[in-house]
Amino acid sequence: MKIKVTFLGTATSIGVPVIACDCPVCTSDDKKDKRFRASIHIQVNDKSLVVDCGPDFRIQMIRENISNLDAVLFTHEHRDHIAGLDDVRAFNYVLNKKIDIYGIERVMEAIKVEFPYIFKESARYFGAPQINIHNIENKPFFINDIEIIPIEVIHELNALRNSKHVSHFSLSEAVEIIEELKPERAFITHVSHFIGKHEDVNARLPDYINLAYDSQVIEL
Repeated sequence: MKIKVTFLGTATSIGVPVIACDCPVCTSDDKKDKRFRASIHIQVNDKSLVVDCGPDFRIQMIRENISNLDAVLFTHEHRDHIAGLDDVRAFNYVLNKKIDIYGIERVMEAIKVEFPYIFKESARYFGAPQINIHNIENKPFFINDIEIIPIEVIHELNALRNSKHVSHFSLSEAVEIIEELKPERAFITHVSHFIGKHEDVNARLPDYINLAYDSQVIEL
């Protein structure tokens, strides 16, 4: 089985650079300091999966030249993870098929509230995305012959910035958890401009831990 993971976006909810910000990160010339909202693309043989589609979904698909989509998996219902759902309709038109979406019931109910025109039965809007909803639970499930194993975690499992945050891990807290889990490699995503420049942060991390960056590809 050939698996390729592409980081479509690695930023927090406001992206990097941040609107109207002139900090050293937001004004950096390093392309690794340019971050769209968090999302990944997973290619498993000929199947194409996306985890979360935020407000940058359209440009992420164009940038990575992704012309096929089989499913979207949602981690949670925050706007920076679901706001791009309307743009799956382009795949409806080109591929002439509905797109399967997967998430726990709470997430699916939030999507119905955010995109009511998708689910309106009477006088349905012609241009609305065509999707198939699949409610999942915290247990393995299959997309075709691909086994997906959800791992329920608290919302804070990422590295937003260097200092403490009310709803996200700091970088040091994330590294502490990674060192406890002892993976062969770890990639940190969902980061803000407060964390510092990509290369400066990477230089301080253990060799097997890296900040992920947009368009980074990992082949397994």
